[in-house]
This record gives sequence, structure tokens and C-alpha cells, in this order.
Amino acid sequence: MILLDTSVLVSYFTPSHPLHSNAAHAIETRPDSTFVIAPQCVYELYAVATRPTTQRGFGYQPEQANLLVNTTIAKFTFVNDPRDLFERWSWIVQHFNVHGKTTHDARLVAWMLGHNVSELFTLNGADFKRYEPMIRLV
Repeated sequence: MILLDTSVLVSYFTPSHPLHSNAAHAIETRPDSTFVIAPQCVYELYAVATRPTTQRGFGYQPEQANLLVNTTIAKFTFVNDPRDLFERWSWIVQHFNVHGKTTHDARLVAWMLGHNVSELFTLNGADFKRYEPMIRLV
């Protein structure tokens, strides 16, 4: 299983995004891979979708954003949060001295560890580099 980060979902569903073709190619050329999405990525996708275009969002109304969420869940495998997510996240932020906005990335890594998902497809590899070799960036 490969977790799709929000950065990949945003570029995948935005044909005008400069990295759209990269994301689409990487996903569509791996038909034997199971791509999973975490609730956090869905929340973040919804936030980007409903944010104004002047703030690097899609400018969608909630109805449009809900349609995008439903399309995302239909296309990829949605896996809910593991029961021990908080405990895993807490260990990660303490062990790696995480602070600020990077706590969101730590939460995704905790989600991955809770579901034995070892691979992450992200366009923000530098944000997750510190977590290797616990996870592998693809």
C-alpha cells in the first residue's frame, strides 16, 4: 500500500497544476499498487478546494468540494485512523523534536505506522525525509 499525500491529490485533480502529469503518470502506471488515503488528506484536500483562488485554493463552494471528496474516496482506498494514532503521533513528535506545521506530517507518519503502510507518495519529500527509514518516499 502507498499513502497518497495531499500534495499528490491536489496536483492529480488539478489538470493545470505544474505537477499534474507527474502525479497522474505515477499513479496510472502502477495498476498493481493499492493507493490509500488517510482522513487527514481528505480534510486537507477539502480545505484547499474551498480556499479562495487568491490563497492558492480552488475556490470551490462546499457542494463542489464534497463532490471532489467523494470522487477521491471512490478512486482510492480510504482507510480510517488507527485507534492508537495519538500515541504514535506523540512518540514521533517527541522522538524527532517536531514543532509547528510539521506536526501535521508527523501525524501522517503515525497513521502510516498504525496501518503498516511503509510507502508515501508526496511532492514534498523534504518534509518527510527525517522519517526515513521508518517510511519510504516514492
